[in-house]
Amino acid sequence: LDRGPMPETPRLLLEAAILACLHTAVFPVTAPGYTQALIWAIAQVSKRDFPFVVDTPLGRLDSEHVTAVLRDFTNRDGQVFLLSTDREVVGENLEAIRDRVLRAYLVEARVADGETVSAAREGYFGEAA
Repeated sequence: LDRGPMPETPRLLLEAAILACLHTAVFPVTAPGYTQALIWAIAQVSKRDFPFVVDTPLGRLDSEHVTAVLRDFTNRDGQVFLLSTDREVVGENLEAIRDRVLRAYLVEARVADGETVSAAREGYFGEAA
């Protein structure tokens, strides 16, 4: 059955998935590693820079891969927002990418009138603003 040429969007997604499979050799073979590789591949195939937001970027990684993953996040083109916990991007992990960090904010939650309210302030875990 000849169905003609593949439409552009599915073709690009297929290319991205194939590229991601090839790129996983750089990352740990875990779900987060594949996800990171897939996002990298979509950016490569689309030829677009876009903001990249990662919540708990190191949550499921072993210590052997942390620095490589952080450097990969921070070496990509476009804005990168790392939403980390107080145990992830600290110490030597933070030092490995500090020259690529433009700003750091700490989101603090407090209870006011029975509701939890979150507010951000400039600064980072254990560092003065």
